Amino acid sequence: MDHQSSDHDAVSSFGAHYVRASDIGAFIYCQRSWWLMRIVGLEPDALLRRQRGTRAHQHHAWWVWMMQMLRIISVLCSVVAGIAATGLWLGWW
Repeated sequence: MDHQSSDHDAVSSFGAHYVRASDIGAFIYCQRSWWLMRIVGLEPDALLRRQRGTRAHQHHAWWVWMMQMLRIISVLCSVVAGIAATGLWLGWW
């Protein structure tokens, strides 16, 4: 029983850190920068630039969503217009 608790303590002290693709990319780009961020806990000074980039991506995502909605509306309008034209041609109206 004591053996199991020591194994559990070793695992919990190690922590569950997953290696992400961004970690690998950061390490390959600059090992010192990766060490400062991951081990020391320092953040880069480019916080303002990162926030602007996040806002720009959110703005772009909104426009992509809006264009998708407009495309769906235009397809629906085209279908309705096609049905109406067919109805007029066949004399339904």
